[in-house]
Amino acid sequence: MKLNHNVKMTYLVCLVYGVSSSVWNGTVLVSFLYTISGGSNAMVGYTEAAQGLSRLVTALPVGYFADKFSRSGVISVGGVLSFATVALMIFTVVSAGETAVNTSLYSMTAALCVWGLVDGVVWGPMQALFADSTPTGSRTTYYTIMFSCFLVASAVGPGMCVVLFIFLGDVWSLSQLKVVMLVGLGLKVPASVCLSDAPVAQVEGGFRFGSSASLENMDSATPPASPSPTRCAGLGAVPYILFASSFVSAIATGMTTKFFPLFFKNDVHMSPASVQGVYVVSPVALALCIGMAMTVSKSMGRVPTMLLFRGIGVAVLFAMVHLERYSSIWWVMVPLYIVRTALVDCTFAIQESLLMDAVPKSIRARWKSLDAITMVGFSGSAAVGGYLSDQHGYMYSFLITALIQAVSVLMIVPLLTIVPRFEVATSSDIVVGNASGETSENGSSLQEPLLQNTTRFGGGEV
Repeated sequence: MKLNHNVKMTYLVCLVYGVSSSVWNGTVLVSFLYTISGGSNAMVGYTEAAQGLSRLVTALPVGYFADKFSRSGVISVGGVLSFATVALMIFTVVSAGETAVNTSLYSMTAALCVWGLVDGVVWGPMQALFADSTPTGSRTTYYTIMFSCFLVASAVGPGMCVVLFIFLGDVWSLSQLKVVMLVGLGLKVPASVCLSDAPVAQVEGGFRFGSSASLENMDSATPPASPSPTRCAGLGAVPYILFASSFVSAIATGMTTKFFPLFFKNDVHMSPASVQGVYVVSPVALALCIGMAMTVSKSMGRVPTMLLFRGIGVAVLFAMVHLERYSSIWWVMVPLYIVRTALVDCTFAIQESLLMDAVPKSIRARWKSLDAITMVGFSGSAAVGGYLSDQHGYMYSFLITALIQAVSVLMIVPLLTIVPRFEVATSSDIVVGNASGETSENGSSLQEPLLQNTTRFGGGEV
């Protein structure tokens, strides 16, 4: 399986960006916000809600422009903007705690909102260009590799945090949280370089996509040799069903994701290094479940696999709530959390492949930009989860999350009658050979680099 430049660069960005984010933008960030807010779960949730709304401001219009003009150009602009955002975040973190509590919190909220704006610029177009560069019929494999890059990064980051916290004294102090956050933000610089000014290679031989990849042009003179996902009746409903399910799931997940670290800190009474250890093990468990899901999907089909794994994951969260009386015992709560998280998240690659198989290339960036709306649901519910955690405790929020996630799982049941059980490559969708400079539906080059600039480097544009 040969990878073209766009695919390789996406994997690299996922690795570098993921390590940075997993150092500062997870357990450490929520603990930092919790500390500067004077111990308020609600304020942590409100800050997350503000960041999600800011991402929506740029994501939808940027998705439209990326489809209409140049996806790689939009990504490069986002890379440049990310440099300024890193500088703003570093300044805000350094100054936090030196002013009144409200001032520090409001400054951090503003900086995170700017960060959300830049994320809205980058991620939709980047994932759309990645999808354009991968073949129908085996797209799940490519997305699994991409998700695996995130997994590796999400294990390396917390591992670095474990070392840092032990070296610093392993206590929940603002000074220690600042140091770890600054290290993570510093790692953001290489990711910004990758996005804004990386060397561009020519697309390598292998799979390549022509304008016939759109749904509008699937009725070609040569019919596909086997049933195609793009020929199934009702396929047009697939993106809407997946989006609706994802939105409901995001509402549920947003209520608790930011508060699991605080639950481990406040209720289970774990040290910073111990909590980070949980997030070192979680990606390993998730990787194992992804492998299992991929294997199962080859015999059961993609949609049944999603229902099976996500359904069991929700059941484990219900079990966790039922065992509330053991909430202070780490060897009860931590394994349940790890198993639940792995099962619920392990079908991401399968879901993304379903979406991209069903959406025409010409509007993929717009569909991926709808992730911003999902993030609004995720972020908005974080405000609700913070309030409920303050008023009723963390377990109450976990229960509401389990109930809503159960609904989101049921919402994908109709896909059983729409989507073929297995992925199939179509003759009209894939061309094998060398890149020849054809154009896609939006008029951009099929060899459009993930990253581009106006200068030259090594014979290619950068």
